[in-house]
Amino acid sequence: MKKILILLVSLLLVISIVYFALQEQTITQNSNEVLLEPSQSTQGIPDESVSDINTDSEVEQPLPKDNKVASKPFSLRRCIESVDKKYPGKSIELYIVTSKVYADGEIAAGRSPYQTMPTASLKSLAAADDVDALFVLGQETMWLATTGLMINEHSDVPKLSSEEKSAILKNHELDFELLEEGEEYLFRAAVLGKLGGLGEFSSLTSMGFTRLSKSDAEDERVKKLIAKVMAYSDLTREIHREDGYLQEIMGGQLESIERRVLQPFVELEDFESFKQDIQKIADSEFELLYQRWKERRNYYGLPVHPKIITDELTDYSEEMEACYKKAD
Repeated sequence: MKKILILLVSLLLVISIVYFALQEQTITQNSNEVLLEPSQSTQGIPDESVSDINTDSEVEQPLPKDNKVASKPFSLRRCIESVDKKYPGKSIELYIVTSKVYADGEIAAGRSPYQTMPTASLKSLAAADDVDALFVLGQETMWLATTGLMINEHSDVPKLSSEEKSAILKNHELDFELLEEGEEYLFRAAVLGKLGGLGEFSSLTSMGFTRLSKSDAEDERVKKLIAKVMAYSDLTREIHREDGYLQEIMGGQLESIERRVLQPFVELEDFESFKQDIQKIADSEFELLYQRWKERRNYYGLPVHPKIITDELTDYSEEMEACYKKAD
């Protein structure tokens, strides 16, 4: 799967497939490196992916015919060209479709106008149900809640020194009110078509759990937040039930997020009991979320279970993945 993700990033095709992976990389890197020295042009993309994307010149170099390992790029390239020829125009179609429901290339790279305009303008657009504004504002609010820092550089926000950022990051406590605010922005974005807002809530919330320990296990706000992350993961799976391919790809990332929010509490003596209690809350939370989702989608005349990836696009994606598996 890693190989197909590298391919799709390099072609700017399947933002929906790689989006969770982008957030996963941000979370697992050293927090000071990510937050204090951000590189928007490659933000969230694994180092090996960037390396592979930038090796076109190396791939074109002549290689010895008897070097089977070195000749793989040629075989891979022919396979890719063959799939593209079999499915003309599908690479662009896939990018357009997924950009509408997840993050487009500009947002994923941190170069969207929404991420640099004055914050008042962004909030005004979000209030008018601009789906991209809602998505970006939701991301920013969640990031602020979990780290105390702004992820984007808006024109009206003072720039902080590395020392100032470090101090904020070190002393920040999880802001539950801001988390709720960010949740609402992302949920609204998802309802209006930016479906990635649901998984984004789970992913960004899980970042804040690095600030917690087993001593927080009795905090009812913490319990509810864990349950809510699980409920959002379940809702993401539910709404994509017509898209088995997306469901399969997202499954691993969602499971990783769920493990992360439980990690601070695994040393509890009654961890299994703790986990069961959380699951009961999560089940109840899911029912409320799902009902809310259905009501809002019906209000806008939108399908409760949208099918994003057509069968032909699924075939195209799977054959592209097969090319990389053959090259391994």
